[in-house]
Amino acid sequence: MGKRGGPTGSYRNARPNYLAAKPRKFFEFRRVSASKHERWLLVPKPGALVRLFHKLPSIIMSAWTSESEWPAFRDDGHANAPLYKQQLEVAFFPSGHANDCPKTGQTAAIGGLGETLLRWIRATTTPARTLVEPEAAIPTASGLIDLIEIHRDASLVDGHFVVAWEIKATDNTIGSRNDEIHRQLDDYSLRLMQIATNMSRSYKGDDDKLRQFLAHMNAFAFVQDEHIRYGVFGVGEQNTAEYRRLTPKLHEHPADYKHGHLNVAISLDIPGFYDRRQVIWERLRLK
Repeated sequence: MGKRGGPTGSYRNARPNYLAAKPRKFFEFRRVSASKHERWLLVPKPGALVRLFHKLPSIIMSAWTSESEWPAFRDDGHANAPLYKQQLEVAFFPSGHANDCPKTGQTAAIGGLGETLLRWIRATTTPARTLVEPEAAIPTASGLIDLIEIHRDASLVDGHFVVAWEIKATDNTIGSRNDEIHRQLDDYSLRLMQIATNMSRSYKGDDDKLRQFLAHMNAFAFVQDEHIRYGVFGVGEQNTAEYRRLTPKLHEHPADYKHGHLNVAISLDIPGFYDRRQVIWERLRLK
């Protein structure tokens, strides 16, 4: 362990590849230069959003219930369909009203969809992940860190690093939530310490290096070690050219973190985001 409570190493100026540069089925991943932290822009391929939103009900079922039950749920052919519907209602419309209207404070639906999108994007584009917490999507009002990923990286002393994600979906400009994002990130190290202890105690796998890393993770979070990274995912209906407005000062957060160049911001522009969401809720029979 180094003098700051974590291992020392020569990698602290390196920037990891958070997303593969290879084009995928739905998006092109463009790595943006001239930034003080890692920055990616997800650009939908021609016709990709139509295909994606056609697939989203199945993705949502996979994230919040069981993907294998989507055809039965869709066709009214499964005895558990009412239960699945209730689970989705609690997740996306906890007020009891199918109201997806962030302007009036009804943010669970848009927030839950943003979390679902990032989880799906990360699962399909990031093969180096070894552990995800929480394993299933959680309601946005839970107060927990939206998503924690542990990645394998042989160049690091402990062989792994953590990315703690804050997810924001909006119908406004993508930079409209920056102050809120920064405040939440400033609390992330304390939240991560608590979660890290539980992850270490609950790990039952046979990966000794991962087990050792989990045992150190609480200390890494406490001293703001470079093994800890912070990510922001912003999705909404805005001009793609505005991607730089998403947390331009992300490298300065959390407040006492000295390795902000390792942080990452990912932007996704979805034209017609509000109207597309309403179709999703109708297909899931939530409206």
